[in-house]
Amino acid sequence: MNEFPNRIRAHRKAKHLTLEQLSQKLDFSLQQLADMERGTRSLHYVRMVQIANALELSVADLLHDRDVPDRLRDDRERRLVELFRLGDVRQREQLARIAEIILS
Repeated sequence: MNEFPNRIRAHRKAKHLTLEQLSQKLDFSLQQLADMERGTRSLHYVRMVQIANALELSVADLLHDRDVPDRLRDDRERRLVELFRLGDVRQREQLARIAEIILS
């Protein structure tokens, strides 16, 4: 199976939207959206923002992991980063030491 150049199709299907439904929501032609999904039409940043908003995602979510290697992969990972960021300097240092102990 050929790999799509982006994850628009996967996210559209996960939201149970047809190509036609999403194209109507975005006010894109059906062919235009189909071409974007296949990578045969240029996908500019403005279009990616529109698609991401329509699918209630971030633009990074539309890209493959290989294109965004630092992307947080799931809700647990996002929550850990969120908690880390909420901590003061001392708490962050403690969390980093705990993680090093656990993972070594």
